[in-house]
Amino acid sequence: MTQRLQGLRVLITRTAKQAKPLLTLIEAEGGMGTPAGVLSIEADYGDPSVTAAKAALDQYHRFIFVSANAVEHGLAALGSLPDEARLACVGRKTRQTLEQAGYSVADCPESDFNSEALLALPSLQNVDGERILIVRGHGGRQLIRDTLQQRGAQVDSVECYHRQLSDGDFRPLQDAIESGAFDVICPSSSESLALLSQACPSKSLKSLPLIAVSATMQDKARELGFTQIAAMAKDATDESIFDALLEFQQGRRSPTTDAPTAKNTASKKTMSDNTPPQNSDNSAPAQKPQKREKAAGVGLAKTLAFLAIVLVVVASLFGYEQLRQLQETVDAQGAELDNLDANDSFSTFKQRLSERFDALNDSDHQQQQSLETLQELVSKTAAAAHRNQRDWVLAEVRYLMNMASARLNLLRDVDSAVAALKSADQRLASLRDPAFFATREALAEEISELQSVGAIDSNGIALKLMSVSKMVNRLPPATIVVSDDPADAAQAEAEGKAWWSDIVRWLGIRQTNRPYFVPSKQEEAFYADQLLRLEIEAARHAVLRFDRKDYQQRIDSALSVIDNYYDPDSQLVKMIGKELRAMVGAVVFPQLPDISRSSIELNQATSRYALAEESEAP
Repeated sequence: MTQRLQGLRVLITRTAKQAKPLLTLIEAEGGMGTPAGVLSIEADYGDPSVTAAKAALDQYHRFIFVSANAVEHGLAALGSLPDEARLACVGRKTRQTLEQAGYSVADCPESDFNSEALLALPSLQNVDGERILIVRGHGGRQLIRDTLQQRGAQVDSVECYHRQLSDGDFRPLQDAIESGAFDVICPSSSESLALLSQACPSKSLKSLPLIAVSATMQDKARELGFTQIAAMAKDATDESIFDALLEFQQGRRSPTTDAPTAKNTASKKTMSDNTPPQNSDNSAPAQKPQKREKAAGVGLAKTLAFLAIVLVVVASLFGYEQLRQLQETVDAQGAELDNLDANDSFSTFKQRLSERFDALNDSDHQQQQSLETLQELVSKTAAAAHRNQRDWVLAEVRYLMNMASARLNLLRDVDSAVAALKSADQRLASLRDPAFFATREALAEEISELQSVGAIDSNGIALKLMSVSKMVNRLPPATIVVSDDPADAAQAEAEGKAWWSDIVRWLGIRQTNRPYFVPSKQEEAFYADQLLRLEIEAARHAVLRFDRKDYQQRIDSALSVIDNYYDPDSQLVKMIGKELRAMVGAVVFPQLPDISRSSIELNQATSRYALAEESEAP
């Protein structure tokens, strides 16, 4: 079964996250969708309008949401809405988002999904005395607010997000547009179309066909200089935009029945420039031819130039051979005419001449087949050269991503991981391929997250512990108090056995043929000194092993030894205890971010390439 969008290349202005449902619909029908990556939607929950609305949330009679983004960020900023409040929205996409969040929508246009259609609903005609809250982003029209105020309502607005041009290098996108990598644009809003024009100010962009989702966007497109409105979607939902793409693709594939004259062509061009395009089911604007795609890389250009020279040489030799054979044929026929005698009939000569022409036609056919074979080999060689270069670059990118993951997760080396990811992004940028925009977007986010991670100063903590260990060498011997009470003596004996067990475990001594003994007062003091040193040294090794749990246990154990066996009035003892307590809550290992998303996006992009190449294979 033929896929309805086979070969259609669509540029989408939505963010990569919001474009996924539409991308799925396009790719299921054989098309290739690419997020432009120029739009960034940033939350603004600290805006004064948000604070004021939250304080008076129970006083509003109606809530009007102007977009799906307004629903997402508005609910996040305001929290739960009052149960008795009446909800309204502009379009079907916004309504679906509200219903998915668990709210029912009372007012929504059935067609013409815009502010005018919402204001025309009967339920919004008599709003005198009502208090209404409009949830929206920064910028845009104030038509809803102004009209409801004229009708007597008290209207407030919450501006909880804003659209802006995303950070990044848009030169790869500009180059892709200039090289004819896209057939049509699908903007999600007038603001996103304006940001795309700002990021890529070129005539090639303005000449691309465009799918509009409202009359407002259509007017904005003309204002920005776009010359082709390919189709008009019913609304901004993924399904309506997909239907508009099907209509556009059908118009591209429909054959032209009459060849236009020069006069008709000029007339059509004038109408295209001066007459607003109509949303008709029976016609679609002709698409302007795109520039030929640029050769990728100097090496590929040299290869193609060499093959072109070979092709010219072969064609020249073929023409020379044909001319030589024709001359030989003419000479042979002249000789035969000279040597004809009276017995040779004209019919015999005609038969020989026909045989010669048949042989010449067969030779010409064989030469033509050879030339076509050579041209096919040239095309395959050029495609293979480009594919091999892309595969090498992708292998480098995959290696750099794996190295970044290993340096981060095994050695906690944030700087090396950032350097590896930046190198991977530079290699992807060299491909100038819009199919990897989502991968580059994921790389940019991961680099930003890694750069926000605080420094892991495990070496500094280890050096402080070494300094404390040297201070321990200056401590007076531990003080062991001996009691005359038999119960205390029994307890001391048990503690002595435990101490000796600890010391034996640390020193690696194990004797099974001798019983435990209770050390003397001097021996126990010596063991306490050694145990304190060993606990501090063990804490230092735990830091270097990135073992947070063992580190905390060793510090606690060292503090216990100081509190129980050393003079609390000694200044040196107080100083050591203070240093160790300060390091109990030290953040040795901050939480590291997950950097696997870029690898997942890269695998998905390469899989789409593989499927596209399989479908193009004969």
